[in-house]
Amino acid sequence: MTLTVSGVPAESTVSITPAAWTLTSSNPWTWTLPANTPLTSNVQVSIQLPQSMALAQPPGVAGGKLAARLAPFSLALLQIPFAGRMRKAGKRLGRVLSVMLLLAVGLAASAGLSGCGFSSGYFGQAPVTYTIQVTVTSGALSHSTSFTLTDE
Repeated sequence: MTLTVSGVPAESTVSITPAAWTLTSSNPWTWTLPANTPLTSNVQVSIQLPQSMALAQPPGVAGGKLAARLAPFSLALLQIPFAGRMRKAGKRLGRVLSVMLLLAVGLAASAGLSGCGFSSGYFGQAPVTYTIQVTVTSGALSHSTSFTLTDE
């Protein structure tokens, strides 16, 4: 008998139990059951998605490469209107710097907390669905079933 699982996302790991099945291919995932080996229990298929899929974000989205590149420039642009005033007001420089430091710490704290816990909307990733097909073949006899795997 041959068991094949296809439609699995790239870099995923598929395993089956019981251990009597022998893995023969990983693209698509294929196992064979040696001849005259009795099936003593149900066959269970497990699919493990890579952690990198959950962390992936397209560039340009909050937390992506574009935002990381533009952050230092945007902070520098925010300080341009205050550059002349800070130079002229030497006595008040300490006060202005402390206010600017407080403002920068507040902005950094709010930016660090803004991306947590969103499952939908602008900051969230859209769910991805995969159609997984499981086929068992023995000689001329073949049975298959499919199901939908949703990665949210």
